[in-house]
Amino acid sequence: MANAYLFNFSAPALNEKNIKGKRLALIRGYAYGNNQRILTHANALTVQSSTNARVMLKLGRVEAFADYYLDLSLNLPPEELASLNYDPTSPIASVEDQILCHSTPKNIRFINQVNKVIHDMKQDGRLKTILGNYYGYKD
Repeated sequence: MANAYLFNFSAPALNEKNIKGKRLALIRGYAYGNNQRILTHANALTVQSSTNARVMLKLGRVEAFADYYLDLSLNLPPEELASLNYDPTSPIASVEDQILCHSTPKNIRFINQVNKVIHDMKQDGRLKTILGNYYGYKD
């Protein structure tokens, strides 16, 4: 599951409960799981990219930006990612990763095999070990 959060540089971390009236950068084209509630509580500004959102935050033009942790973790150096404050218990959107394929007996067998491997990896902790940094798992 990929989660989107509100990121800023200082405490407290922002979430839907305390975003009212704040200036927020939203990345153009991101639906944030069709979660439009944040738009009604904040002064939202649409930007072209995650980079633009971070620049706006650094310049003080916005108080937070919305982005998916997975995207940030793949694109930022660890020290820059660590400088961003967010509330890991309050994603503004959660999106299930999915594979879409035609329903044929061969594909169904393959998907069932993949699902079994994923299930086994979840059960024994390997999936969390492998994907922890990318999906924002916090121990």
